[in-house]
Amino acid sequence: IDKFKGVLNFNNYTEVNYFGLQALKNSHEIDSINHFVVNLHMDNIDQNMRYVVYGIDNGDIVQYSTNQSENSISFKPNNFGEYAIFSYPVNSVNLSEDEVGNISFENNGFDYTIIIKFIFVTIFILVVIILILLFHKFRKKGKL
Repeated sequence: IDKFKGVLNFNNYTEVNYFGLQALKNSHEIDSINHFVVNLHMDNIDQNMRYVVYGIDNGDIVQYSTNQSENSISFKPNNFGEYAIFSYPVNSVNLSEDEVGNISFENNGFDYTIIIKFIFVTIFILVVIILILLFHKFRKKGKL
């Protein structure tokens, strides 16, 4: 939080909120973000204020491009970590529609390697069963 105080004071922003982003996939922390959009629902958005999001990227404080609607603020982060929301007064704000999140293979939290492993194990078991049946068939005929 102290890291953002310089940005807050230098730009004469109003402090809104601080938060952190973290994600887990199969009980393990994810290190990188691909195709994530963070949509922050806020009940008290002032239409005479422009909201900006700052985050820490490789030790540097960076400002993220934001979309603002009547009820939310959205942005695309570069990584997980600490973020801050500030506001400043404006004459008019271009509001966008509330973004609807989508779930894709990249970010739905399900590990598809489990399905691939299951398919290979199933094929392996079928091959073993077929080999056992062939072994018994040839053994009964006296060829083995």
